[in-house]
Amino acid sequence: MEEKLYFLEKTSIKLWAITWRALLQNGEGLSYEIEETYLKAGRDYYSKKVYLENGLGLEINLNFAEGEKDTVELRADVSNVGQEKFNLEQVTMLHCQGIGITPGKSVFFRQGWRSGSASSSIFGGGVDPDPRIRAAGQKAVFSPHPGPGKNGHYVSDMYGLILDQKKNRALLAGAAKTDRFFSRVYFKKKGTGNSGGELGLIVDVDGLPLSPGERIQLDPFWLYWGSPEEIHYNYLNRLGGEMGARISKDSPTVWAWGKIPSRKDGEQEVLHNLSFLNTNFSQVPLGTVHIDEGYQQEAGDWLKSNRGFSRGMGYVSEKIRDRDFQAGIGMAPFLAGANSQLFRENREWFVRDAGQNPLALSANLQQGSSSVFHVLDLSRKEVQDYLGDLFQQLAGEWGYSFFRLSYLYAAALPGERKDPSFSRAQSLRRGLEIIREAVGEEAYLLASKCPLGPAIGVVDAFQTGPETGTFWESSSSRFSGGRRYLSGTGNAIRNCLSRLYLHRRLWSNDPGLIFLGRGRGMLGQEEVLALATAVALNRGPVLVGDPLEKIPPDRQEVLRGILQIIEELREGQVRVLDLLEGRDPEMVVARGPKVDYLAVFNLGNFPRKRRVDLREVFPGRIWPPRLVEFWSREGFFVEDGGLLFLGKMPPTASACSASGRVNKG
Repeated sequence: MEEKLYFLEKTSIKLWAITWRALLQNGEGLSYEIEETYLKAGRDYYSKKVYLENGLGLEINLNFAEGEKDTVELRADVSNVGQEKFNLEQVTMLHCQGIGITPGKSVFFRQGWRSGSASSSIFGGGVDPDPRIRAAGQKAVFSPHPGPGKNGHYVSDMYGLILDQKKNRALLAGAAKTDRFFSRVYFKKKGTGNSGGELGLIVDVDGLPLSPGERIQLDPFWLYWGSPEEIHYNYLNRLGGEMGARISKDSPTVWAWGKIPSRKDGEQEVLHNLSFLNTNFSQVPLGTVHIDEGYQQEAGDWLKSNRGFSRGMGYVSEKIRDRDFQAGIGMAPFLAGANSQLFRENREWFVRDAGQNPLALSANLQQGSSSVFHVLDLSRKEVQDYLGDLFQQLAGEWGYSFFRLSYLYAAALPGERKDPSFSRAQSLRRGLEIIREAVGEEAYLLASKCPLGPAIGVVDAFQTGPETGTFWESSSSRFSGGRRYLSGTGNAIRNCLSRLYLHRRLWSNDPGLIFLGRGRGMLGQEEVLALATAVALNRGPVLVGDPLEKIPPDRQEVLRGILQIIEELREGQVRVLDLLEGRDPEMVVARGPKVDYLAVFNLGNFPRKRRVDLREVFPGRIWPPRLVEFWSREGFFVEDGGLLFLGKMPPTASACSASGRVNKG
């Protein structure tokens, strides 16, 4: 490839053979794809008009603006210059046949679309971890655009990072705004030639109608070249600032009802645990009592409680607040069960599929008789009013101030909405904004099963991975080769560590519920300590899922240890040392004002000998001959002035964590 583009003279970003693409439909539903090559070497602006049959015409303008050293901003706008209206489906703002990455020496770090979608590093000719399974007759929605499932073909949502292992430099490409459209990065690794691989930056416009003369400004992309950790930090800090991220060093500590109750009398269970908190957990500062979904008669009828909460959720909130706890409640606000009153009386309020039927999906929602759920159309004014009224009653009249919102991705599924100018990302964003406006700025919103981008700046916390559960991995996970999107504590830890960079840059990360009970069907000791280590070093909200009287004293000590570490690292910094060195990051270092922590995990399936060169992790230190592990108080030897030997760590199912406390000085 002879033609090379250097993005302005001061940057090191190199791209070859660049094209742009646009996908649109006319009024009769016929699809058209336009692809054009653009940009000679050194040009930073491009404009092109393309005229098609039947009076269709499109103009695209692209602009490359230089930022700080080795950063570029790519902007694009699209206009209808024809005589007929068209719907703009998708724009590939940039697709190039080659980038300045050493061939055969690249690692791709990809973000999943939502909570529970795997985020990981992919090496060599690895395959994207997005699933291709069916559940309840429907495709499990972990991404509307899953990876191709081919060796060396990868897709990352919102942003992606490509490491040149030979140069130890990386190219990061990411969306600069995330409230209007979903964006993704495509990378195809090449094993031959000198191109290093193909790169694509794609914006989903979701059929936005453009009449003759109308113009749409697409959300820009940022490109960075440099040290992989530095540009990762720089991008996320900049995106968080652009989107008004809600950042707090104070996170709630929560007891959550709803995952292992008897369900005979949920109200009585909550009140019993409330009394237990006062008498037996006085030394553990749990400040919020949360009732997860499972209290409702049907999903969608969130103000109507079932027989287990016979006096209603307003009564439960009052009792919680009378004991000086914050009251929390959970729900899937954008879904309604097929048997719910909300759906039966307002069928026109819901997103439609291609056959003009209400869009249907399956969901693991507790209680109610519905097995199929439908998605509220948030482009409709009456739906927006309903949602605002719902949360005003929950917060203003009933006094709830902590909200765990689940299945939020439903609002961003493809489908037909009343207002076609509402993109999928805008629908989700508007729904979250309505909730925030209704509950107020002081309320705490925790997003679960939520796409990343539209939530930034609205929610306080974001669940990073799948549900934890009382098991390390599910039977489905074992059957499918341990795929990272399925529920289980192991996968929750993996995504927690892979997304640790997002914490306190876009929101507070939530690793998921921690279960501390002991017994058959519960987590083993080392599995509990592995999750406890991840939760502590995450420094976000702590949600305990067990009935409190089933947590033995030694596991209460684990909870106190989590809160101790969080407090010691409140003003600290946490780094994942090996994010781009293996599929599963397993080494985390945290630096606090007075104490440092080093955590090492074994997230594989076999025992492994582990040792750490402390001189590389903590340069300039003088080390004692022995360090003490935080949880077990077991001593580990330090040899040759800095080599820490952890011995053989068991596989994840039985032992998966060694977290060493390292005193400064």
